[in-house]
Parts: sequence; C-alpha cells; structure tokens
Amino acid sequence: MGFRGKVLLVLVVYFAGFATAIYALAPADPKVTSQAVTEPLSFPQSFTKSDQFALSVGEKIRKAFSTGKELAHKASSTMNTGSAPAADKG
Repeated sequence: MGFRGKVLLVLVVYFAGFATAIYALAPADPKVTSQAVTEPLSFPQSFTKSDQFALSVGEKIRKAFSTGKELAHKASSTMNTGSAPAADKG
C-alpha cells in the first residue's frame, strides 16, 4: 500500500471515529426515548444497594485472591519437589 493509500485509510478511520463520537454524544429525540418516569432512589435505598454491591464485590475479590494463593502454593510445591505432571514427563 502506497503513501496515498495509507493517508486515505487514516482519514477514513479518523472521520469514522469522529462521526461515531458525534452520534454517541448527540441528544436523543424525547419521543423515541420516552419511557415511564421512574422515581430516583432515596438516599437510604441507594446507600443500602451500594453496600450490598460492595459486599458482593469484596467477597468475590477475596475468593479470587484465596484461589490464586492456593494455586501459587501448589505451583511452588511442585517446583520445589522437582516433580513434573505426568503429561510433561516425555
């Protein structure tokens, strides 16, 4: 691809990204997006939901951390004993 082809490709990609940004940031038509009006959550409700979410995420992070820790101990013991899994023993 020559220089002109590269410049053309860069311009097409640039203007496609610019058009996408304009489309994403343009205000939507209220007729199209009208939905039933919902009441915003009051402070205690939103705080409770936030706490529940934080507890859930924290629990999953702790679980992932403990799983990683167990796998690290297995890998360490395997490397220290020098025994390789059966598949690796040619």
